[in-house]
Amino acid sequence: MKQIQVGMVVALMLAGNWALAQSQGRGPNAPGQSGGAWKFTDLYDFQGSPDGNASTAGLVQDASGNLYGTTLSGGPKNPNCYESGCGTVFELSPGKNGSWKETVLHSFQTLKTDGCAPFGGVILDSMGNLYGTTLGCGAYGDGTVYELSPAHNGRWKFRLLHSFSGSKKDGAVSQSTPLMDAEGNLYGTTAYGGSHPEACQNKPLPPGCGVVWELVPGKDGHWQEKVLYSFAGGENDGANPPEGVAMDQQGNLYGVTEFGAPFQGTAYRLTPGQSGWTETVLHKFPTGNNDGTYPVGIPTLDVQGNLFGVTGDGGEAGLGTIWELSPGKGRAWSETVLFSFAEGGTSQPNAPYAGVILDVNGNLYGTTVEGGSGCEGFGCGAVYRFSPKRRELSELLDFGTTTTNSPEAPLLMDKEGNLYGTTTSGGAVGASNCQFVLPGCGSVYRVSP
Repeated sequence: MKQIQVGMVVALMLAGNWALAQSQGRGPNAPGQSGGAWKFTDLYDFQGSPDGNASTAGLVQDASGNLYGTTLSGGPKNPNCYESGCGTVFELSPGKNGSWKETVLHSFQTLKTDGCAPFGGVILDSMGNLYGTTLGCGAYGDGTVYELSPAHNGRWKFRLLHSFSGSKKDGAVSQSTPLMDAEGNLYGTTAYGGSHPEACQNKPLPPGCGVVWELVPGKDGHWQEKVLYSFAGGENDGANPPEGVAMDQQGNLYGVTEFGAPFQGTAYRLTPGQSGWTETVLHKFPTGNNDGTYPVGIPTLDVQGNLFGVTGDGGEAGLGTIWELSPGKGRAWSETVLFSFAEGGTSQPNAPYAGVILDVNGNLYGTTVEGGSGCEGFGCGAVYRFSPKRRELSELLDFGTTTTNSPEAPLLMDKEGNLYGTTTSGGAVGASNCQFVLPGCGSVYRVSP
């Protein structure tokens, strides 16, 4: 992804489902009803430059309660990133009287030794190091994997672990929040690149249908990348995985792709073996309203091995679904559409843009970028809880009743059951460098039962 494409991808990601909704001409919404006594707290409003802007990523929390995440843009102004900055990695630390302090740990630049535009979030290892990916920049302009390590002087040291080349032997443009296994290996996906450029032209973005990758740390401190699988598209495979992967106890990887023909996305499993990794397409999402279309986010697994996820479109109202895939005898998996968003009207939560998380009671929690009240009739989005047993969805928060909006990121749940997340818009609406589709630089928030 060349520098001219960095800004284009940032613009597309910032627009998110809001732009998609406008293009589909969705009608105005009535005010939504709050489904439970959950308290909203705005922990921090991003300021744009020299701060961050528009977080599309989930958060991670350390043992001291500090939160870590990324912003897609913002930081020092950079003309190659629409002058709003190329993104940041930040830390939020709890203080006295409920206050939170933000520290920018790293501001990305359009350099061959750096990344830019981090869409996915970061993860923490046992030593307190952070790992993440970027959409662009790096040695080839096609995105990176990076590490941030705490230094003795209170600063953080940035290290580039891998630059995606976009060739037939590598991926391009990673939207992943990485996954780390017990051995310290990293896993993720890229939306483009791989060994089938003829199947996915993607112009003006890099060709190829995307890959699943692994980074293995070496004794000399260098990391070696392995492409575990290149998606082929067409009738028998998916294309363009939107985010990362989940792992079960046996080391199998699970994820989704947004596209494929003639269907609209897949759910897949990668199984390790002596001769490499084998892909199994668990489900093909068809066109029409009997199923969801265009799955998004990282799926989640329960203790029985069932897989849960969401689609951004399809379902009874054409505004997304919650789905479950259950393993059967042999190699067969069966899909159940658990819920269609906005079955009762578009004032209800709709258009999820991130996956779901699971609590100990089997309830699913997630966000939608539309539905509820405000935001010029489309609704500012919502936080919801869904019970698969009762097939019941509760709206925990209508963002139209808050100062922020447009949550595109998955949620984080702490041990007390509080939910944390980020938004792409709202918050510091007066910041002149955060006036995109909706005003404001976005926020970090908490929703408490």
